[in-house]
Amino acid sequence: MLKLVETYPPFLKATLSHNAKEPAKAVRPIWNLHIDIDGRAEGNEFSGPLPENSAIVLVREKEGSPPRRIRILVEGTAGLKINPR
Repeated sequence: MLKLVETYPPFLKATLSHNAKEPAKAVRPIWNLHIDIDGRAEGNEFSGPLPENSAIVLVREKEGSPPRRIRILVEGTAGLKINPR
């Protein structure tokens, strides 16, 4: 089982979900990770390149073994969506 633990910077919004289209014979579960950044309407003033240490942290919990942290680095640029006139 995977769980979303944290995002850095905190304005990154991540959702982790089990893939509903996963084949019945899949050996390992398939997950979907969606990352978004709120806009100014939601109070976020950030735009530009993401900080170098931007990441999503997940934890894998499996019976009989200790929890394992998984850090996924995130690169990208946040920009403002401007409606054309």
